[in-house]
Amino acid sequence: EDIYNDALVIVVDTANELRICDERYKLGKYIIKIDHHDDSPDYGNLIYRDPLSPACSSILASMFQEYEKLGYVVSVETAKCLYVGITTDTGRFRFRGVSSTVFNNAGWLIDKGVDIEDIYTRLYIKEKEVLKLQGYVYNNFNVTENGVAYIYFTKEVMNEYNVTKEDAANLVSSLDSINGSLIWVAFVDQMKEADPLCEEVYERPENEIRVRLRSRFVSINHVGAKYRGGGHLQAAGATIYSLDEMNQMLEELDQLLKEFRRAKMMEEKRNVDVSAQLQRIRRALLRLEEKHEVDPERLQNIVKNFPTVPNFANNTIAKIKEIIPIVS
Repeated sequence: EDIYNDALVIVVDTANELRICDERYKLGKYIIKIDHHDDSPDYGNLIYRDPLSPACSSILASMFQEYEKLGYVVSVETAKCLYVGITTDTGRFRFRGVSSTVFNNAGWLIDKGVDIEDIYTRLYIKEKEVLKLQGYVYNNFNVTENGVAYIYFTKEVMNEYNVTKEDAANLVSSLDSINGSLIWVAFVDQMKEADPLCEEVYERPENEIRVRLRSRFVSINHVGAKYRGGGHLQAAGATIYSLDEMNQMLEELDQLLKEFRRAKMMEEKRNVDVSAQLQRIRRALLRLEEKHEVDPERLQNIVKNFPTVPNFANNTIAKIKEIIPIVS
């Protein structure tokens, strides 16, 4: 504890205080929070938050480049840690939010001597126990009515396969390629012992279940925030304490996906209707152009009520403008 007493404490990539793994941070004299979760609560004395960055390690890499100008040395080991952070937080540079800045920061780290072949080898190679648990996921995942895929790792399952809760949580990505499932979730027992001193009736440590929420196209961080968590729009976390809460969360996610699908169908129908309308207008304009005739009142109504569809609408309006001088 002497290390933390009156120390400068920097907390990185941790949305809320509940997720800080070492309570001794509170002993520090000054606390800095560096984060990229756009819905995270404030804590500490100084907060640097960039929700547009897909990785906190990319934020740090940008900072360290500035520090280097002041004479600080960035070691190969530091560069390696930052590169791993960028690679994993961006899903191997696949997620939305990856920008030229992220790639430039990764390139700067590689120039420091990072061995990317060694890193990717370590990232992709798994212990046989984890691979067997992945097989369990494929054989036992469930899907809700509207397409939310989920798996629940009980402490019995993790003990049977001899894996850690971190190993289990990382397998949430095993559910990311199921056709029709735009939301996927992993529930993981935290395997904590009962605390006889805990005065909480409901939120007891032995009942704690961590949740990893992932999605494609659909924003799910607000659901995580309702369950003691939060995160990014399409990658968030939460903490629950019962199967009832688990079922409630799944119902909310399922309803969210149902509403998303309905909205997409309505949008597609509108696009089809607008396209059909535009086609009719274009054919009418072509006929008018051929005859060098036009009904001014009808043309005025067309222009006034013209749907705003990029390219097609603009092109048709341009055609109208071409016809007007002919008939004026």
